[in-house]
Amino acid sequence: MSIFDQRRQAANVLLTVRDEVSSLAHLLQTNDPPSDSEVEQIVPLLRAVDNEIARFKPQDIDPNFKAIVYDPLKSLHAALRGALSALRSLPSEILSQIFSACMPVASDDHDGTSWNNLDITSAPWTLVQVSRRWRETALADQKLWSRIKVDSWALAAEGKPEPTPPKLVACLARSGEHPLSIDFRDRYPSIFGSNLPLLTHLMAYAERWTFLKLAVSFKYLEFMSPIKGRLPELQELVIQAAGPSTFSIYDVFEVAPNLRSAALAVDDPSAPLSISAAFLKEGPHIIKLPWAQLTSLAIDSFEVLAHAPQLLSCQLNFTSSSHAPRNHPVVKHTAMRTLFSNLASILNFLETPSLESLTVFSGGEVDALSQIVAFLSRSSCPLKFLHLIGLTVKNESDLRLLLQLVPTLVSLEISFGSVAWNMVARTLTITPQSHLAPNLATISFSFAQTDVDPEILLRTLESRCMMQDGEDTKRLRHLALFSVPSTPRGQLMLLLRRLEELGLKVTTNALGDRAIEDQS
Repeated sequence: MSIFDQRRQAANVLLTVRDEVSSLAHLLQTNDPPSDSEVEQIVPLLRAVDNEIARFKPQDIDPNFKAIVYDPLKSLHAALRGALSALRSLPSEILSQIFSACMPVASDDHDGTSWNNLDITSAPWTLVQVSRRWRETALADQKLWSRIKVDSWALAAEGKPEPTPPKLVACLARSGEHPLSIDFRDRYPSIFGSNLPLLTHLMAYAERWTFLKLAVSFKYLEFMSPIKGRLPELQELVIQAAGPSTFSIYDVFEVAPNLRSAALAVDDPSAPLSISAAFLKEGPHIIKLPWAQLTSLAIDSFEVLAHAPQLLSCQLNFTSSSHAPRNHPVVKHTAMRTLFSNLASILNFLETPSLESLTVFSGGEVDALSQIVAFLSRSSCPLKFLHLIGLTVKNESDLRLLLQLVPTLVSLEISFGSVAWNMVARTLTITPQSHLAPNLATISFSFAQTDVDPEILLRTLESRCMMQDGEDTKRLRHLALFSVPSTPRGQLMLLLRRLEELGLKVTTNALGDRAIEDQS
């Protein structure tokens, strides 16, 4: 068949298929799924178009033929294939899961508790514009509309429309009876009243709140007084409050029978309000919570610990050592499993016999290690995870005593600070005379100075990798080395290769963010 005959046949196929697909316009112009009979009609048409397109080589397609026949055939081909797309026939349940996965999460929302679902330029608002079925699925999925974030400042900074009361009302209505997660942030500097209409609408649904994050001035907390006693489902509360306080106490959240987790922060009025704000100095006095029922707490107030006996997790983050107690009776927490403190001295007033994870971030406390030793000696706890950040670790007797106190330790992390690394390595080396931390499975070091002898470190690691797993001993399985100084990097190559041979999983950024992972 000559090229002219092929072009004539292609034109005839184009006219025939166009005539056939006229009855399928409702499919080609939408994203609705085809019926079985429509699939039977589409398949041969798609095959015919596909065959015609395949006949032509690039040199056979002149501009005239391309514009009049070839490009329209390609367009028909794409439309017919799209009509058979499996995406059109996905079950609504699967479609809803896909919708949830594409919801926009704020960059500072590390736990995924809130979606930017008041951003009308993204999901879920854009999902309802794709097709009738997508619209029906998105509107029926109450979860898509139930994680509500009001952050006018962030949207304005991105050049996006600010949330309006009608959009919020629509979002709340579409959430049906689904539990609500609320993230409400005022502009900075705070302009009290600018977001009150939005907050008023949210307060009408307080009975359905399960998660609430507020970054506002104290005036907003005063405005919220009417919802006291209307929080039966609230489980997690985060408050960052700033500005002048006119109330002596804020008790709007005092009655919340299911509240278990709280983080309270207050900023100096002259400081910017941010997610990394200093934890509240006078929380028990200014913001009243049902302390006795909490299991997780982040706060800058040691005094409140005596009122929260059920805590499993606690984060103490003081803006300065002057905020820590100087003289306080020891508070015993028998249930606490996880503890973070940015002051080692605060441990002088704590006893936690069930503690399993301890993180101490300290900058400038030269006796921090001895204070940790005293705390562990008093607590006699089954500690498994210990992370020391920014500490001075130079006293070998303190380090030995610490490791003797926690034979259950499975993970040790030492990050930066003023550390005698060679001393640390020697102390951790297994010898016939020394067998400290026999269950240690993970070691992580982040260096800050150059006094690291690779050979000493290698001997330590070899001694632990060659141990046999037993009832009372465990072999080292994971090593992480970060911020390794440039001086020993050449020698470190040999160390890493030998560790691989020992079956150790190694993670390091010592060699251009090189990561080596090898499981035995």
